[in-house]
Amino acid sequence: MSLSTMSKQVATSSKPMIASSSSNTASNLSPVALGNKIISQYIQRDAQFPELDRIIQQSSVNDYIFSPDPESLGAFIPFERTETLVLPDIVFEQYNSTECYTRMGLLPEINRAWISVDNRLFFWNYLNGEDFLSFDSLDQTILSVSLAKPKPDTFISSVEHLLLISTPTQFVIIAISIVDGELELFDTGMSTSIQGLHVGHICALTSGRIFIGSASSTDIWEIVYKKREGWFSGKCYKVCQTSSSLSHYMPSFDGISAIFSSKPEGKSLTDLFHHKAAEYIIQMKVDNTRSALYTLSNKSTIRAYSIGKKGEFQAMYSYTYRSMVTHSQLLNVPAVLLDPYKVSLVSIHPIPVQQSQMINLVAVTSTGVRLYMRISRSFFSFQGESSASGIQVVQCRFPPNSTRLPGRPLDSDTPAARLTSTVLKSSVASYLVSPGYFFDVVSGETKDKLFVSVLDAGQILSRNEPPVGPPIMSEIASFLDIEGFVQDIAVITPPYASSNTPQGYMNELASQYVLPAPKIVVLTNTGLYYYTRRMPFQVLQYLGTDIRPFSMLYGRKELCSAALSIASSSATDISLQDIARRVYLEMGGRPHLKEDGLVVGSHAGNFDGEAVLSGRFEGLATFLSRLVRDIWKRKVVVTTPSNKFVTNIPLSILRDIQLKLFDLDEFLRRNATFIDGMIGPSTDGSIAIPPTSTEETALFEEHRALYAVTSLLTNIREALDFVTILAENQNLEKCLPYVSENAKSNLLKLTFEEFFDPTRNGLLVRELVSGVVDSHIASGYSVDNITDILRERCGSFCSAGDALVFKALECLHKAESYQKTDLDLKSQWLQEGVRVLKRSGDTISLSALKATTSELVKFGNLPEAVDVILTAAHGHDRGNQALGYFFEGKPGQGTGTDNRESLYDFRIACYNMVFEILDKAGKDLESVGDSLELSRIQNEVFKVVFSSMDELFHYCYYDWLVSMDLADRLLEFDSPFVASYLEKNAVTSLYQADLLWRYFAKKEDSLKASQQLLALASSDFDLSLEDRIEFLSRARGFASGSWPVGQRQAMSDIYRTVQETLDIANIQADILLEVQADKRFADEEKRQGYIEQLNKRILPISDLFNLYADPFGYGEICLAIFQTSDFRRTDEIMRCWERIISKAHSQANEDNSPEPYQYVASAIRHLGERFRLTEFIFSSDRLVPMLERYQFVNGSGSAPGWIVDAFLDAGVVHEQLFRVIDSLFDRREHPFDETAGLRQLAQDAVHTVERWFSDSRGSARIGSPLDVLNGAALKKYEPYVAADLFAKIMRRFT
Repeated sequence: MSLSTMSKQVATSSKPMIASSSSNTASNLSPVALGNKIISQYIQRDAQFPELDRIIQQSSVNDYIFSPDPESLGAFIPFERTETLVLPDIVFEQYNSTECYTRMGLLPEINRAWISVDNRLFFWNYLNGEDFLSFDSLDQTILSVSLAKPKPDTFISSVEHLLLISTPTQFVIIAISIVDGELELFDTGMSTSIQGLHVGHICALTSGRIFIGSASSTDIWEIVYKKREGWFSGKCYKVCQTSSSLSHYMPSFDGISAIFSSKPEGKSLTDLFHHKAAEYIIQMKVDNTRSALYTLSNKSTIRAYSIGKKGEFQAMYSYTYRSMVTHSQLLNVPAVLLDPYKVSLVSIHPIPVQQSQMINLVAVTSTGVRLYMRISRSFFSFQGESSASGIQVVQCRFPPNSTRLPGRPLDSDTPAARLTSTVLKSSVASYLVSPGYFFDVVSGETKDKLFVSVLDAGQILSRNEPPVGPPIMSEIASFLDIEGFVQDIAVITPPYASSNTPQGYMNELASQYVLPAPKIVVLTNTGLYYYTRRMPFQVLQYLGTDIRPFSMLYGRKELCSAALSIASSSATDISLQDIARRVYLEMGGRPHLKEDGLVVGSHAGNFDGEAVLSGRFEGLATFLSRLVRDIWKRKVVVTTPSNKFVTNIPLSILRDIQLKLFDLDEFLRRNATFIDGMIGPSTDGSIAIPPTSTEETALFEEHRALYAVTSLLTNIREALDFVTILAENQNLEKCLPYVSENAKSNLLKLTFEEFFDPTRNGLLVRELVSGVVDSHIASGYSVDNITDILRERCGSFCSAGDALVFKALECLHKAESYQKTDLDLKSQWLQEGVRVLKRSGDTISLSALKATTSELVKFGNLPEAVDVILTAAHGHDRGNQALGYFFEGKPGQGTGTDNRESLYDFRIACYNMVFEILDKAGKDLESVGDSLELSRIQNEVFKVVFSSMDELFHYCYYDWLVSMDLADRLLEFDSPFVASYLEKNAVTSLYQADLLWRYFAKKEDSLKASQQLLALASSDFDLSLEDRIEFLSRARGFASGSWPVGQRQAMSDIYRTVQETLDIANIQADILLEVQADKRFADEEKRQGYIEQLNKRILPISDLFNLYADPFGYGEICLAIFQTSDFRRTDEIMRCWERIISKAHSQANEDNSPEPYQYVASAIRHLGERFRLTEFIFSSDRLVPMLERYQFVNGSGSAPGWIVDAFLDAGVVHEQLFRVIDSLFDRREHPFDETAGLRQLAQDAVHTVERWFSDSRGSARIGSPLDVLNGAALKKYEPYVAADLFAKIMRRFT
């Protein structure tokens, strides 16, 4: 099938990247920042590869690509043989000798194979088949050989490994040193007797602890060694770590606990095992990440031990094979391949914690079934007896049952058929290699067969993007072509892991472009067989033009990523490059919109949908992210133990990445015209005209994403070039004296991710570049030479503007050199430096700016220095971001998370330099008195200052004036920034708040002056109530003046607000006076507390009532509060009047007055004059009945008509008063329903009429009663009034 006909099929066989840019923040990012964000997302996607415990959830599904014939798999063969070395003749002869006891194995830690022949031991380098070495210092047959790391401080530093040898009677420790590849053995004098133990297994922790297992029991012994002999022990001795006391910690599985707890008296634990079933160890393994040791016995029982850091050896579990089968059946796994009568365990493999926190161990059966096991957390706790949960099988992985080639669907076998595979029947050993390679040795009559399966990360990723439920465990498996019987298998390359955490650990795709492919060596009795993992991108190379199987298995993204890696690699054959190029260009599909109602992009308003980006973009982003993922989060610079600054990544790794990035960049440049979206309408990743169609919109999003990633690619290349320059010739150490301490501190925090985005570290990078240039200038190099190198290798780090800055510095240095020899040359170089500086003020670093301005000040060019500084401050922050940072109140927080912080700090540093110059100009003028030259310089300096339109600078300048006690000068400035400066600081400074209203008053802005005075009166400043009332009075004065036409409504509003606030303040002042004079306070301290509260802020009127006026019984103030707040609840108001009347009566009693009614009448007159115009406060309809009832109860001896007189004196109208009394008389409510009460009302009614006649005589204001009443209306009072008085009144009506 041709490539062109494949494109449509490939485009639909993967899950594409969906570009969602609905966030305004994302659309506002610069191209490099957006590219940085995209690559971070792709790195994170690779890092989210499922953990082992999730992968094995579906492990029972027979998802294998498998063929017993590796040739049938073609390009998908998991491992390919790359080399074969036959055993040396002498070794081969010795091994096949029937008269000798021989053993063979591999020691990958030192790259050696070994063979023991009776008491002799031979080594050779399995990487080259040479470097033979023999060891024959022992006089007994060698049973087992192993390596260990020495304990710290036990041997000299050149001893990095210990050779451990066991014989029938002795355990010997030999020191190993490797110098220039040569292996040297040294006798340590450390050995101990192991007579009768039959040691067949040795293992060691990385801490140096050594354990041995017996081939005749299940006991574990530890070999203890130390530098010197003790009083009661030698340098080397053994300790049995298992004893009958362990029965207290061993859970019961299939009678094991019974065996341990029923030990016959007089027998050892070992004797008991021999007595029971002659059980012994056949394999020992350690898990250094969990400090655990596991053993497998010939009875297929697994035992687990936890090893403490302080020498503990505790918490043993025992797990029998029958228990494993039982637990497997609970997982609904048939036991055909697990039959305990026919099947046994052949191997165990600890799983490091980096690979899985949940899975601890894998056991392999003689039928090739992998049992994944978990151990309870309490196993590692050393908290006494462990829980009974112990070890448990959580999943099983069965071998493949039938052939399935790449590109074909899963087989349709029944589950029972899958679980009865005989492919790995007669397995005798197995090996598990990071990150997920499984090797199984199947025994044969004439030779072994070696089965291998590898976890296929590509299939797992393609099926789980986005994740939908647990992934299916997919593997590629086959048999490797070997001769002879397998003796050992070892990995000869560094451990292959894409992460140091379980998530992402097994994703070999993520590291396939940067890490060498894993290589293994298989040792048989005939030779060494070398195999190399064929990585997924290499599979594509071998497929040629038939890419269908690859695309079906791994999807479009991985297809394009692998094709791009091949097409861009200069080390690839040209024909393969051409095929890969066509795949990348033709198989990527086109961007399109996914119509689902979501919004995308900065022009999203024109359509509904999301942009689904092409496979070309996804391949590029994936490939680039995998090239840099290993350094992405790492620090650029670190310190050595001697506090020396060094680059964190070795030069060899940097150069390897640089080479791949260079190839990638060149490929994209050559093929830009063939990649849709690569060539866009602008150079900054944006377009001026919004796209109109859905196709244009999708292409726009594709272009924006591609431009962002390619821009980042350029930045990464240049950043790595700059790091390389720092690493070469100790340039980093040389430039450090020229950078600030803050820059050094930030440099140690800087990661490559941040370094690749100049928007996040621009100032730091500039300072580093300046440091490199300065260090070279100091060493005698020309500025042009070093800047040319920087511009050629990392142009964005040293632009043309940067070069100008360095040139200016050179000019100033030359001017200084002519200071005493040639003033003309000095002046020329100085002026040239100033000219260059003004042209490049936006690129100069702070250190360079300080250096240049100090030179200018020294030469007397103060105005030029100020101009250069202000130009640099503006140039570094053309977007004025620091001003927004300032207005948001961020300065001083120092979180380090806001990119604007560095811009703000730079500008503040610039302004401080200006203030130093202003201070110097002022002091120079003061020191010499009148000086025309100094006055001219000072005037020119201030002219530069006041001509600046930098708002932040003006704010800082005004702050400086305030700090110099010159704030009053602000009233003289005609600047647009003074008012906003004072308004900002008026919130925190009383002095500047007071200065602000005076500034507005001077500018004749009455509205703002009154507003500021109101704000002052209501502020939290430490002001007395009197001061606040004064401010309010001034505010009222400004607000009551003439109102400009455009401000009438605003002036009316502020006047009303000021008046209301002033009313409340006056009420508070009344309360304050009352509290100060109130004699009821027995506790003077409490009184002072109230006075302090009332003499501060103007309190809410509700607080004045609830906390002071009402509780203290200040009735008149309560009425004033009701009046001000327009409070109309009658019951509350009348309750207040009752308290006022009661208080007046009580006061009369206290004064021993015989006429208390006079006190009450006086209160009515006083309050009536104040509140009579507020009807709901001074209501005669309610107050007259209240006073009449008071008179009825307390009126004995009072003057007739005093109630009427009091209300009339208070301003109540005669007619209104008469109608209230008349109505009260007519209602005849208690106590006015009997003669006494009626007589009182009748007398007051007649008295009202009498006063009415009297007061109306000669008064035009008061009308006559004759206009309202007639005599008939008074007839009802006749029985209750004296006859002569009634007759007198009646005569008035005739």
